[in-house]
Amino acid sequence: MRRLTLLLIPVLFFSIPFLVLPLFSLRSIGELEDQALKDSENNLALHARTLSGQISELITAALAKKPPQKQPPPQTAYPRLTGTMRLDGLNNDWPPELATFREKDEADRDNLSYRYYAGIQGRYLYLLFEVRDDHVIYRATDTLKLDESDHLQIIVYSGEEQKKYIAAGYKPGWIVGFEIPDDPDKIAQVEKRIHGNWKSTDNGYVLEARIDRALLGDHFSLAIADVDDTMIRAITTLLDTSAATEEPEPEPRWSQRVDLNEILKTTDPSPAGYRVRVIDENLQILAETGSIGTVPDGSLSANPGNEISNLPHLQDAFSGRDTLAHYRDPLIAQDITAALSPLRNDQKVVALVSVEQIADHSTTPIDGIIGETILLFVTTYLLSSGGVCLFLLYLTRSSAAASA
Repeated sequence: MRRLTLLLIPVLFFSIPFLVLPLFSLRSIGELEDQALKDSENNLALHARTLSGQISELITAALAKKPPQKQPPPQTAYPRLTGTMRLDGLNNDWPPELATFREKDEADRDNLSYRYYAGIQGRYLYLLFEVRDDHVIYRATDTLKLDESDHLQIIVYSGEEQKKYIAAGYKPGWIVGFEIPDDPDKIAQVEKRIHGNWKSTDNGYVLEARIDRALLGDHFSLAIADVDDTMIRAITTLLDTSAATEEPEPEPRWSQRVDLNEILKTTDPSPAGYRVRVIDENLQILAETGSIGTVPDGSLSANPGNEISNLPHLQDAFSGRDTLAHYRDPLIAQDITAALSPLRNDQKVVALVSVEQIADHSTTPIDGIIGETILLFVTTYLLSSGGVCLFLLYLTRSSAAASA
C-alpha cells in the first residue's frame, strides 16, 4: 500500500497541469471574445458607412430632380366687351354685372379689399380695380425697384417658363408696365403692351389697365400687392383675383420628395439579424427595414414615424461623425449595438442611418465554446486521473499477489 501511495502522489502532481492549463486558457478565450466583439462592431460601422454612402448618393440624385410644377388654376373665361372702353379710371363704361369683390379679411376690409372688372375686346384684356387701401404707397422716383410700392402684379406662364410683370406708378396718372427679370441685379424693362391710368380716391385708388393678349401666354394670374410702410417697403399682402385669400403652400420637406423605402430596397441588402433605420433631425424614423431579436421580419417595417428617444450619441452623428451607440430596446428586452452614420445632400447632413444588431449576437458562439471547453477538460482530467489510479492499484495488487 505504501508503494501505491508513493506512485499516486507524483501521478496526481503531474496531472494537475491538465486541470490548471484550461483555466489559464480562459483568459485567452476572454481576450478572443473581446476581439470578436470589437471586430463585430467594426464590421457594423463599416456596413453603416457603406450604406450611408449609397443612400446619400441616391438622395442627392432624387433631390436634384425638379419637383412637379404646381399646376396653375384653370384660366378664367373673360367676357367680351362692347362699346368704347376708355382708360379714365371710371366704371361707367363697364357692365355692373361684371364686378367681382375680393377682400383680405372681413374684419380688416379697409386695410385691403377691391372690386374689379375684367373683359376682352379685340386684341386686349381690359381691367379695372377699385382698391380700398388705408395706406397708398407710390414707388420712389430714385429707384427702379418696382415691388416696393402698391402695384398690380401679372404672372404669365408659357409652358415651363414664367414671367413677371408689374404695373405701378410714382404718382397718379398714366402708367406703363415693366417686365421684372429673374436676376435681381438686372434692370426691369418697360413693357409698352401694358399701360393704364392710376387714379387716387379718398379711401384708396382706382387702376384701369389694358394688356395686349399676345403677352399673356398660355395662362396668367393677376394680384394686387399691398405695401403699407414707406421705410420697410415690403409687400404685406398679395391678394389674387382667383380667391378671396391666397395662402401659399408650404415648401415640401426633402423627405417628402424622396421615396426612402424605395431607396432602402435598392441598396445592398443587410445580413440576417440586422436592422437598418433612417432617422431625421427631429428623431423621427423615416424608413426601416430588417429585424432583430423576435421582432417579426418584413420587407419594410410598419413603424416609420415613431420617435427615437433611447438611442444615444445621435447629436454626434448629426454633427457629421460616425459613431457607435449601445442601448436597450424595450420591444425585445435586449441590448442593442447601433452604428450611426450621417446621410448627406450636397455636403449637408440631412439625416442619419442606423445599422443595429443584438449586442451579444457575435459572442454567443464563443460563450458556447467556453462552456464546452471547461466541461471537456474537467471530464478528461477526472477520467484520466481515475483511470491512472485504478491501473496503479491493479499493478500494486498484482505485485503483492506474486510476492505471496
